[in-house]
Amino acid sequence: MEIDIQDKLAEASAKSRDFANNIAALQERLLAAKKARKTLNAALREVEADLLELLGAGIITIYQSIDNGKEISAVFKGGVGAQAVEKQKIKVPLAAGEHFSNRWEFREVVEGRGIDFLQPDVCHGGGITELKRIAAYADMHYLMMAPHNSGGPISTLATLHVLASIPNAYILEQMEDERQLRDSICTEPLVFDKGYFLLPKSPGLGTDLKLDALKEHAFKRHPPRHSTASLWY
Repeated sequence: MEIDIQDKLAEASAKSRDFANNIAALQERLLAAKKARKTLNAALREVEADLLELLGAGIITIYQSIDNGKEISAVFKGGVGAQAVEKQKIKVPLAAGEHFSNRWEFREVVEGRGIDFLQPDVCHGGGITELKRIAAYADMHYLMMAPHNSGGPISTLATLHVLASIPNAYILEQMEDERQLRDSICTEPLVFDKGYFLLPKSPGLGTDLKLDALKEHAFKRHPPRHSTASLWY
């Protein structure tokens, strides 16, 4: 049987072109998928940031908290029973208490085993003495203190002194983007070195405030976030 070489070459050439076209199309799809993944990752990061902000505000439900707790440490504002349920459902450590105003509120979540880290705030949690009492109670249950601290230099110093005097101090929250402002209104700013605050050596809390500098940062009302409630509730 006679074979037409030219026909076979033409057929092979067509198949080669089709293969090359298919490869090019797949490469274009792969590039589009990579771009879509970057866009998706960026969107996921934005959602995660918003979610973490909501968690910090303490306004999500226990069901959302349990679901999110599969990947992040969810903290929510809820009842003692709900806190204990959440603790049983997720494996990450839980921290709570920034909204608590005294040791009695902590007693309920500690005895209910619904917390790993206590987060009292010196400004609305009873002051230095009450924080010391809360810390002593937490120590009895082998729990650590990680105080909430979103205030200025006075609350930061007061909380720092408490943590320096207790055996179960874990970490101190601070607003890094506001540290320059806090330092500017202090006669002796806190020294921050390699992730640690150094204890001040001056009497009292360790600094005085520059009252003239405070005038440059007069209070301004801001609308509440994530809420339609009154600013003064």
